[in-house]
Parts: sequence; C-alpha cells; structure tokens
Amino acid sequence: MSLALNHQKRNSFSKLNPKASFDNDTVSGNLNITYFQAFLEKIGLPEILADCITYEKHHNSIFTTTDIINFMVNATVLGYSRFTHMDLLRIDKVFCDIMDGKVPSEKVCRDLLLDLPKRTTTQIRRANKKVLELQASIEGPREVMLNFDDTVATVFGHQEGSGIGYNPRYKGRPSFKEKIGIIAGTDEVLNVTLENGRNHLNQGFIRFYQYCKLILPKDWIIKRVRVDRGGFDQDNFE
Repeated sequence: MSLALNHQKRNSFSKLNPKASFDNDTVSGNLNITYFQAFLEKIGLPEILADCITYEKHHNSIFTTTDIINFMVNATVLGYSRFTHMDLLRIDKVFCDIMDGKVPSEKVCRDLLLDLPKRTTTQIRRANKKVLELQASIEGPREVMLNFDDTVATVFGHQEGSGIGYNPRYKGRPSFKEKIGIIAGTDEVLNVTLENGRNHLNQGFIRFYQYCKLILPKDWIIKRVRVDRGGFDQDNFE
C-alpha cells in the first residue's frame, strides 16, 4: 500500500515539472546577458548611441553602427575582449536569440572601427556623458575622487601609432599607452585614450583631465584627484 502511495505522489509531482530540453538551442554559458541586455534597454543605451553617433553604414548593410557597437559592449561585459573570442558568440544560439540576431562577425566589427571617422570618439564620449547624467538625475549630488593611470599594451608587429617607450616586461618592444580616468570606488569611466608607447602619463595630462571634467555630471563634485607617479610634474600640480 505504501508503495502505491509513493508511486501516486511521484506522478503528482511529475505533473508539476515544466517540460524542458537541454540542447544547443536552449543552453548557454552567457545567460547573464539577459539581465544586462534588460538594463541597457531600461536606460535606453541603443537610443542614446543612435542619437549621438552620426556615422551611417551603407544602406544595404545588415547591421547598423548602433547594432555593432551595442554588440561589442555586450561581448566585452561578458569577458570577450578579443574579436576572435567575440566571434564565438555567433554560434551561441541562445545569445543570438537574446540579441535578436544582431550578432555581427569579427570582420564587420573590425571594418566598422576602421571606417569610423575621428569625430566618433567625441560622440561616444557624449553618449557616455548622457548615461552618467541619467544616473545623476536619479542619484542626485555626489562627491567623487578621480583616479588616473596608464597601462603598457605591447604589440608584436608594426601597428600604426605604436612606439618604443617604457615597457617593464618586454624591454625594447613597441607598445601603445592606454591612458584612463575613472571614478574611484565605482570604476565609472570618464575618459580613455590610446597613445604612442613613448608617451608618459603626464604628457597632455591637463587636457585629459579637462575632458574628464566635461564628462562628469554638473552635480558631481571633484573632492580629490589621485594620479599615478607617472604624472608627477610641477606644471600639473600648479
């Protein structure tokens, strides 16, 4: 009798189990993209990019400029920092469904970055400012500390714009210098540039700092600035 009751209970519980299949169409290692994509739609990032960036691809292009940049933002958040790795997302059917099929190839991403005019860098900064202002409209006034640093990015070829400068790991090899300004504690990016490897942090630092101030919402007050020792320069202090 007890066996019959247990069998009856199992049947009643099995009716509650949702039907699910576990295959390449329904399983993905990138499902946290659903939350991030919902967040981007909530703040209206695709619309902000479309409003700020004026470059338009050819009328018969499958992907718009906004589609490609939005894809690269999503891929970077997922940890895919190289184009070859981003290309793997094209075989992730769940990711493709979440992105409504707007998953461009490596070549499409590279071609866009090659074709974008110089003014686009300013337009992307403007889009970043709009996102921060949206946050400031909700959060209100805020005191911030700015962090400034640079990083050596070694190249193993003859990439245009690279140069031989300070390189602690690969001495004598050409590199780029990635200069960045962020808000301490939250790591919100205010400005970033890719410069010749010969450049030091203090080269053009004041101009770089002024760009960061322009991006900062007006209700956010700079209380302190923290600079890597590469920016040690009397002119900068003054």
